[in-house]
Amino acid sequence: MSMLLKVKPKELLNELISSKNPLTITYQKDGRWFANKAVLTNFEDNTFEIRILAQLKSKTFDIEVGSRVGISLKDCLGNSSGNFIFDTIVYDLVPGQNDGGNSIVRLAIPENIELVSRRNYRRVQVPALQNVNILLWQRFTVQNGDRTSVGCGPELCGKLLDISLGGIQIAMESSESIVFEKGQSVGLKFTPFEHETPISFTAGIRTALSTADRRHLTLGLEIIGLEASPEGRLILSRLASVVEQYDKLNSSKR
Repeated sequence: MSMLLKVKPKELLNELISSKNPLTITYQKDGRWFANKAVLTNFEDNTFEIRILAQLKSKTFDIEVGSRVGISLKDCLGNSSGNFIFDTIVYDLVPGQNDGGNSIVRLAIPENIELVSRRNYRRVQVPALQNVNILLWQRFTVQNGDRTSVGCGPELCGKLLDISLGGIQIAMESSESIVFEKGQSVGLKFTPFEHETPISFTAGIRTALSTADRRHLTLGLEIIGLEASPEGRLILSRLASVVEQYDKLNSSKR
């Protein structure tokens, strides 16, 4: 794996300005992760600025100074086929000139930037001999006066169908009392191989499709926000290893 390959932050930022390639900023609000596209506009000794792309700006774009965010972008140095990821702190917000919102975000230059192999973002089926059960639970926000907390629904059981660093797919029985909606946050926990330590993280619902008889459900989940902390990147590293191992097992059976 190339998860631990380090690059010089200022070298990457300088190339990113020249290439004008977009990046993705992920941030958490009320227990849920959001993502927006942006472009790098400037950097100095200790900070850099990004401009949120207006045509892609989320209606929920709302971050605070001092909060931690994640950044991901495709390799623009031409050294390999991969995605750069890192976390950083919001240093300042500059009001937008056109929409009245915070279009410019000033961020602290990170100490390290990591490169993830793009092949780990390819969706890989769970090997036929692996029966991987997965626990999931709905996450929701609870408002108590000025305080917002995150609550959790009951644990549900499903079966892992495929996996990549970008998302996973789960099959499970349908329930009239539980409804999944696009954008909803869920918690996940599964053991990719027997006798291993379980992997647990949160993800967002992208699709929820019922079978014709309405008895079963297939959930498409987006993995988002793990790049925004060292702990999350350790989970990404484990997931990358799972993707590679599953791919090797599938290839050996062809």
